[in-house]
Amino acid sequence: MTGNSSGLPDRAARSVIALAVLAIGPAAVLAPVGMPIVLGLMAIGSIGVIVRNTGWPWHRTPRVPLWIVPGLAFLLYLPASDLWTPLGDGAERMLRLSVLLLFAFLCWKAMAGLTEDARRFLLRTLLAGIGIAILLLMVETASGNGIKVLLSGPAFSERPSTYHRAASILAVLAGPLAAAIWSRGHPRAAILLSCILVAAISVHASAAALVAVCVGLTATALAAVSARLVAALGILALVASGLVAPVIATAPKTVSAVTEAFPVPAYSSFQHRIVIWSFAADRSAERPWLGWGVRSSRYIPGADTAIGDHVADRPALRPLVPMTLRSPTATVMPLHPHNAPLQARLELGLAGFVLLVLAVSAALWRAASKGKTVGVAILGGALGALTIWSLSFGLWQSWWIASVLLTVVLSASLAETPEERAARSVAARE
Repeated sequence: MTGNSSGLPDRAARSVIALAVLAIGPAAVLAPVGMPIVLGLMAIGSIGVIVRNTGWPWHRTPRVPLWIVPGLAFLLYLPASDLWTPLGDGAERMLRLSVLLLFAFLCWKAMAGLTEDARRFLLRTLLAGIGIAILLLMVETASGNGIKVLLSGPAFSERPSTYHRAASILAVLAGPLAAAIWSRGHPRAAILLSCILVAAISVHASAAALVAVCVGLTATALAAVSARLVAALGILALVASGLVAPVIATAPKTVSAVTEAFPVPAYSSFQHRIVIWSFAADRSAERPWLGWGVRSSRYIPGADTAIGDHVADRPALRPLVPMTLRSPTATVMPLHPHNAPLQARLELGLAGFVLLVLAVSAALWRAASKGKTVGVAILGGALGALTIWSLSFGLWQSWWIASVLLTVVLSASLAETPEERAARSVAARE
């Protein structure tokens, strides 16, 4: 086999990775639920690169780093929870999470061995995909969701929230992209891109994504000064989101502030969340230690209760009635609590919540100990993701988990400077 032909499989594998990276932006806009497919496509290409460069990754028994032990314990807890809950979804969720984590590991393994030129190429490819995503969002804004209507039907012409998922994915990527561009000597370009992403996200009325992009970019800047401080703040926010947020959100002063901020008697998703969190906190107190079971939120007794009935028995929440109850079909738990830490506490109990906190804390602390630019990028993306996870999406949504894992993998590879890569190579040989 000639040298040229022997390089064909490697070039094909790298092309698959590049295609997956390019697809992240357009997929976020047109088919965000397909993000696991994008991650899987990148993993397929990564296998080819791994085999070509280092042989099959398990040619020797790998050491299990101590920092991933809490994550493994959390995964094992999911099927174990099926023993005391009737739904039996824990094993299936563990399998899905394990597959996504395996995909992410393969991608990280392959991209860790890329040359600096290859990393720069993939960074430009990712930026091109993000540019396409922003262009698609502009077209959709100008045309009244014209592309979505063409693909999915006229019902989407009246849905202003169609692109909340896209805005959330862009929000999580903002910090890592800024860190990667800045680390390569282009601070003005990093600032410009950050401003463009903030503007694109703000147009699509996703308050959670807008808060997340601001938190992510702020965390990125702060992590450049003290990565461990940012990791500690992320851990504190995670705990507070699951334990303290429902108490604060349903306090009389909070409700009064909300009614003053939103004087128009119209439905508000934030006001609805206050009621949802109130119900979730009440139900979690009924089974505090082991919870109701994986994915049990929508099936918990009383989940289909009308908001008005729930609020009527709680004087502190009654000021929300004229604003939040304009939708007669709204219930106290439409799908999930829209707060992943609180959902973990509700479905898995304090035992599962503690394991989740330990797993995320170990990952954040590990990121803080990585090379400076890599740690900055990962922490910026992670805190943006935690913000959205505390305000919007459910704990088990595969498309969102895949989006976060893609962000972590890209942060760990594209933001790494040549100096950090050299130091990592030396440490690996020792």
